[in-house]
Amino acid sequence: MTRPLSGCANNIDLCSPNDQLIHDALSRNNEAHGGKAASKGVTPNGPTRLEVKKQEDGATSGVKSLVKHVAAHGDKRPLDEKIADKLLQKAVSEALKAVGAGTVSTVYKGVKKTTDVHIAATGWARDLGTKLDAALQRDAMNVSIAQLVHSKLSPGYVAQALKARPGAADLARGIYQQIERMPPERGLALVKSLQQSAADGVATARVRLIGSEGDLRAELDRDPAFAQRYETETAFRHGVRSALFEAQQ
Repeated sequence: MTRPLSGCANNIDLCSPNDQLIHDALSRNNEAHGGKAASKGVTPNGPTRLEVKKQEDGATSGVKSLVKHVAAHGDKRPLDEKIADKLLQKAVSEALKAVGAGTVSTVYKGVKKTTDVHIAATGWARDLGTKLDAALQRDAMNVSIAQLVHSKLSPGYVAQALKARPGAADLARGIYQQIERMPPERGLALVKSLQQSAADGVATARVRLIGSEGDLRAELDRDPAFAQRYETETAFRHGVRSALFEAQQ
């Protein structure tokens, strides 16, 4: 059975109130440094910047190979079908999304000019830059939350969570500074609520004997309420994953 997604990964308004407050702090920090407010589509729930980069590295290599191939064979020769391996298909598919050139099959029939491929590759690279920037902001929200609730988590897990999100420390510090600028009662209430959420996550994982990724997936599929909280509350999710980290040591 496939559990329904909450939508939190794509819309901050569908995430928990605490996550929304962290997102607001991120937006205020961005604006304080001359940037734009964080998009509602950028939430703490999603892949890290390292994961996004790893996923896209293969496609980047494929796009470069495609450009070189077309350049080498001139504008009039069709693409050699032999280069249409899985990696290159993925690269073409991702690259051409940016310019609306259609499916991979259409690409192989229609993209015969070096300029067309360069346009596609440039659009794709711009899209990748947007993805990486969003992932960095996502990392910063996760780092700030992990640091605010670190006393409820395994030190080893916190170290692992921060290591998985390099480059996010300065932006996370900005989020923390914005929280400090809140009225004292609001800032303190947010921190206490986040810490309670993390503690709940740890306790829930231990009670349910979640000791592996398989156990976690089974529980998420079995219990919609648990899945909802796991997906929409970042502090709770860190608590669950901290307990899982401990169980695997």
